[in-house]
Amino acid sequence: MDCADERGVSGLTFEVLEPAPVGVAITRDRDHRLLYTNRTYRTLFGDRPLGAPIREVFSDLAKHEYFLLFDQVQATGEPVVVTDMPGDPTLLTPAGEERFFTFSLSQAVFPDDAAGVLVMCLEVTDQVSAAQRIQTIADERERILRRYESLVRVGAQIVWVTGPRGGVIEPSPGWERVTGQSWEEFRGEGWLAAVHPGDRDEVAASWARALGEVPGRWEHVYRLRTSDGGYRHFQVCAVPVVRDGRVAEWVGTCTDIEQRWWGQWRRGLLERATEAMANRASLEELLGGVTDVIVPDLADGCGVHLVTDLGEGLSEGSPLVVERIATASGPGLPRMPRFSAQRLTAEGDFARAVRQ
Repeated sequence: MDCADERGVSGLTFEVLEPAPVGVAITRDRDHRLLYTNRTYRTLFGDRPLGAPIREVFSDLAKHEYFLLFDQVQATGEPVVVTDMPGDPTLLTPAGEERFFTFSLSQAVFPDDAAGVLVMCLEVTDQVSAAQRIQTIADERERILRRYESLVRVGAQIVWVTGPRGGVIEPSPGWERVTGQSWEEFRGEGWLAAVHPGDRDEVAASWARALGEVPGRWEHVYRLRTSDGGYRHFQVCAVPVVRDGRVAEWVGTCTDIEQRWWGQWRRGLLERATEAMANRASLEELLGGVTDVIVPDLADGCGVHLVTDLGEGLSEGSPLVVERIATASGPGLPRMPRFSAQRLTAEGDFARAVRQ
């Protein structure tokens, strides 16, 4: 792999692009320094030195006006697609015939917010002839080009592909490895069976809205069943691949964010607990605020009891006198009432729990 900087672009590492069946090159900054070329690109144009401006790297080309497209994309942020473009006179086939390429140039953003240009190209010499064009092959190659552009935008861990109506149409080795679902179980709408039952309806509704509204990017977080039978939080992103003004397919990814999700959840819980305890005039109010934080995030119900009389202490067989001073209950559940001093028998679960 030829790469001057392996940090990647738009959250995607360069290794993902290395086996792509399209030529990929990435430049950086206003002078368009060549940062990366993949295997297909090197096969098409030879090994080119990295780190130098694109005009120097391809100084042997006669058609220098092509470099103006890099300036245009960098200045406007708008992608440029040039189809069936004749190649440079210096880039002939082994038989000495003219070569043709389809190029796509779009803006790339690096982790440090620096801008660059993402170049993707296909040689379409075989499809361009005086007699005819093989339209079906050209369409397939254009679809591949669009898909890899989409992957660069969303990043990739588990990759999945659906048809325009949202049903999965291609196997995903990453999905099978994580969830244990076979292709027959995964295809169509089968992927929903691996989504946590508590998240399934919301995910299905959100995905249906995306299919109808066609946003530039769909994102959702849900719990996904893993091959060991547990559940982990995954962030799902998908982008539509549009051809001739219509959605041809959706390309999506799933990224494991379990640790990040729990970290955010813990921080949020602590913030709510701190807020609940602030400016409380009495112990009862303070503890009442804490129970409202615990329910329903940690439990369906919560009660705070104050032991007012240990009787003979915590010795085995001694009763307890307690007061329930704060309670909270989850949605749809009756709230436990407070009560004044009550004597609990030594054999009860509550008394045993206190002694332990």
